[in-house]
Amino acid sequence: MICRTTKKVSQQLFYRAITELRRDGSLVLYQNIFFIAGAEETEVALFLENEYQLETNGYLLDVPPFDAKAALWAARLIYHAAQFILYRANSIASIDEFIVDYEAEPNASSVLSADLCLRFMPMLVESLRKIEPSDPLIDKLYQIMRKWHFSGIAITKLFDNQEIDFNLYVKNAHLSREYINRIVTFRNVNLARHPAWHTAAKDAMGLYQETFWPNLINV
Repeated sequence: MICRTTKKVSQQLFYRAITELRRDGSLVLYQNIFFIAGAEETEVALFLENEYQLETNGYLLDVPPFDAKAALWAARLIYHAAQFILYRANSIASIDEFIVDYEAEPNASSVLSADLCLRFMPMLVESLRKIEPSDPLIDKLYQIMRKWHFSGIAITKLFDNQEIDFNLYVKNAHLSREYINRIVTFRNVNLARHPAWHTAAKDAMGLYQETFWPNLINV
């Protein structure tokens, strides 16, 4: 859910938006301001690091270290994407300036750290599709999310006839387990059919397959 508010807030717009996103899954924009102060970015990075520690505290497998740069990139990305969606007066020409991919290739640390915010991107994309299905921002976000597809498993279309590299996720025990969990949670048929995940998804559910996904065997 994305919404704007008329509440007057003089500072920490970015920080407030990201903390509220993490708290209840809603992205509240207070003003159409793209500038983010360096001090505020530092606060957001520290907040996300704490969120990462809380979220991974109960994991039994070894957890990759937090990647502050990747987490902050993802926070900026979803924040700016929401601004383009909600404030339609923003110039299409500005998209390439603010909607940019991460500078490095994904690894276990950056994938999990970026996911703190990127997991909410499917919600934004769906909101945009309802507003303007032909908006060029959709393709731009799809392009980025295909690279960071761990956070886009909820978007079945993202995996339509696409050559996506799963090696990082298959080889890393922690990422593999979480990837399979999301395939089942979001009933992503395209991924359930994929040779990289089909057997693993069925095995993960074991005797409970008929409860969680009754027709998976026929997918």
